[in-house]
Amino acid sequence: MKERTKNLMILSSIAECRKAIDFLLQAGEYSATTVMLRGEKHPCPKSLANDMPMYRGHQLVLRDDNTLECRECGRKYRSVHQELTKEEQYLYETLSPRCSFEPQAEL
Repeated sequence: MKERTKNLMILSSIAECRKAIDFLLQAGEYSATTVMLRGEKHPCPKSLANDMPMYRGHQLVLRDDNTLECRECGRKYRSVHQELTKEEQYLYETLSPRCSFEPQAEL
C-alpha cells in the first residue's frame, strides 16, 4: 500500500505558522502538510534527535480559534487569525505548490 507523503513547512515565527495554517485550511490542504516552528532557539523536547537543529521544532496544529499546539509535546501558543496580504498568498502558494489560494467552492 502506497502512503501519501506529507509536505513540510518550517517557519520562523508563530505568526507565520498561523498564517500558513489559515492558508492551508482555505486551500483544503491542511491534512497534507505539517507546519513546523524552527527549532534552533526553542527545540521540542519530544522531537527525534537530528543533526539539523531546524528540524527539532514544534509541529503545530490549530486547536481552537486562538491556540496553536505542538502535536509532539503539547506546548500551546496563543495566536489570532489575520488576513493574508497578496504577497503572503504568493509566498504560501510557492511554499506549498500543490495549493492555490482560490477559495473552495461551497456546496
